[in-house]
Amino acid sequence: MLSRQSNLWINNDNYSWEGTDGMTTLQSFNPIDPNNCIPTTTTCTTKTTATAGSGSGQTFSSTNRDKETAILITTNWIPSAPSIDLVKEVMDSLNLIEGLPRKAPTFIVVDHIFPESHRDGKKNKEERILMEATLEEYSFNLMKEYMHRDGFHVIVNKVNLHIGGNLNKTLELLEPETKYLYVLQHDFKFIKPINHTAIVHAMKTYPQRLKHVRFNKKTNVPKRRGDACWNEPDAEIRVDGANFTKTSGWSDNNHFSSVEHYKKIIKELGSAVNRPLEAPMQHKMYQFQNCSEWAQHVYGSPWQGRHILHLDGRNTWGVVVG
Repeated sequence: MLSRQSNLWINNDNYSWEGTDGMTTLQSFNPIDPNNCIPTTTTCTTKTTATAGSGSGQTFSSTNRDKETAILITTNWIPSAPSIDLVKEVMDSLNLIEGLPRKAPTFIVVDHIFPESHRDGKKNKEERILMEATLEEYSFNLMKEYMHRDGFHVIVNKVNLHIGGNLNKTLELLEPETKYLYVLQHDFKFIKPINHTAIVHAMKTYPQRLKHVRFNKKTNVPKRRGDACWNEPDAEIRVDGANFTKTSGWSDNNHFSSVEHYKKIIKELGSAVNRPLEAPMQHKMYQFQNCSEWAQHVYGSPWQGRHILHLDGRNTWGVVVG
């Protein structure tokens, strides 16, 4: 049933704008957070004051929605550098994220090569000099391609921070309006449609159940060493046609969460933040079996096929992977 409050029509979980000229511009809104303007037929380009629920006036705008979700793509030296073809493939695959604003803030963080003390940094002097020169050219190519685009930031590290450190750095650079973040690696691209609108709606509807969504590179199956979270009665969540399946397994492959939850993860890592997230978070899952706080949900139903493809940047030498 439709009910009217000020210039806002409310139909169960959906809001629709009525313009000042009497013409209706169709939009969808999450009633839990009216600032979450999710266009269905047009973009949110008009600021309008409306009364929603509490009776207090509130202003909605395209700016709020554009900045609500940001994207982080972590990259580093790979054999195919200075070519940026792998990153471009990942960027192109973002078109599969349905409902994600095209002006969403995007951070491409170029990590420095590993220090000599790291097992992957044990190179002779000539090799390191060549890698640094190639990384410089690679970074410059990314800047030329993306830094002039609206909302894009290309950040080049002076030291190696790894995935955790890059996430920590990006969290400190986000604007207050940004509440959610995609964390992607430079060689994992989306290959199936992702319902961004449903993910955000689900997280707002079930904030204590759905905290972290991972996009699987394999079929959604329980972890082999035993998956207590997978077997819980409420392991699967369904919202707006999208499914999310809880698992004890933890991975750094492309994932999505609230900025607040990512900050909790960084705090848990403490001084060991400059590393991949998956090993310490997996250890935390096995140590405490706290499915409600630290479990990931894989996007999709149990036994559903993968949603991302590994382009294998470490073993790709100047080849464009289709």
